[in-house]
Amino acid sequence: MPYLSHKQLIPISPSQVVFRYMDFPKYVWMIQNKMLYFPSLEQLASSDPWEGCHSKLNFQDQLIYEIPLPGGDNMKWTRPELSKGALEARKTIFANCWHMNDSESDAQWRIYGGYANSLAIVSSGERLSKAIVDEREVYGTQIRYYNPSKETTPVGNIFFPATCKRSAFSHECECRLIYWKTVQDDSMECKGVSIEVNLEILIEQVVISPRAEKWFIKTVEDFTTKMGFSFCISQSDLLNPYQNNLITQ
Repeated sequence: MPYLSHKQLIPISPSQVVFRYMDFPKYVWMIQNKMLYFPSLEQLASSDPWEGCHSKLNFQDQLIYEIPLPGGDNMKWTRPELSKGALEARKTIFANCWHMNDSESDAQWRIYGGYANSLAIVSSGERLSKAIVDEREVYGTQIRYYNPSKETTPVGNIFFPATCKRSAFSHECECRLIYWKTVQDDSMECKGVSIEVNLEILIEQVVISPRAEKWFIKTVEDFTTKMGFSFCISQSDLLNPYQNNLITQ
């Protein structure tokens, strides 16, 4: 089923080009399992400690938050309760993150490619939505970036802290797929969930790192073909010498 929208989320344009940079083991896992992995926000906090949390200014002055409830009543939360609630929610919200850009990003290659022999999946907002075949409810959204020294973040909905990040991370130009695990069971506190997708719809092309060695390109091609897929696979020309890109008469 296509991912869901919500009034508190920023829609991803269907025509928006998106990239997911990864190392080869992650690609192998995705292809073999025909799934996308969604780590919990608690796991993502290893790279951003404020992942899934409110702005520090939310706790500066206001002692009590009144959060509207259906029916007209308000629920009152103290600052410690709000903070604790966000930390607990990080265990139940899972995200699969993508980079929005019309072209490649050298910074993304360096940060998320991991090392020279890595690759990027190229897709689109429309493909992301149509590719989801899992029965669980998945939402799609862009990330809001805020200045923690000047701005608060909204409260009153579990999606707010899951979709707001500090402006120091704005270079990520992130959109993400979100799954909220609401069922209370013994496996509630898990590190991640796997969501089934149609890879032939999801993947428009596979781009190999501009720093990759030739043998790695063939390895990706051979593995992909062996698994029964025929994605367009090519090496990035991002670092090709200037002279190679001149048009010759």
